[in-house]
Amino acid sequence: MLTEDAARGGYSVGGRLPMRGNPKISRADVADFLHRAAHSTEWSRRDAVITD
Repeated sequence: MLTEDAARGGYSVGGRLPMRGNPKISRADVADFLHRAAHSTEWSRRDAVITD
């Protein structure tokens, strides 16, 4: 679930991650990941799972 909370700066990213309960992540942390992914080739043409 996306939240309006401030960025925590700590999140997990992977091709597959175990999900427990109702994972939440702030929009600011998602934006941080997207910015970093856009400026590198690590996630080019790959799916990413992001969670706190």
